[in-house]
Amino acid sequence: MLPQSVILEDIGVVPPGHQTPGSTSQSQHSSPFSMASGELHPWGTTEKIAEGLNSVTTAVADIRTLLVDTQRAMTGQINNFLNYLEAHKDQNKESQEAFRNDIRAIGQ
Repeated sequence: MLPQSVILEDIGVVPPGHQTPGSTSQSQHSSPFSMASGELHPWGTTEKIAEGLNSVTTAVADIRTLLVDTQRAMTGQINNFLNYLEAHKDQNKESQEAFRNDIRAIGQ
């Protein structure tokens, strides 16, 4: 979770030339991109932004879990198919040989 007071300049969001607390710029207005807890920001309060980021983090974790589960399921299905092919390879060889014999018989 983000701290209650967020200065977006610290994470590279403030456009160049905007004054933030502690900056040496002599701009005539304070930046809307830096605020203390509860101050209004173009995107909402810092708490709302933190809640949104936490929601995104949770969603990404859920997607990651879903992808891992999907990968495991797909790997299981592929292994089942490979096991099926392995178990039936002799039957496939017999079928192929019978097919070849049928083709030879037609050609004679």
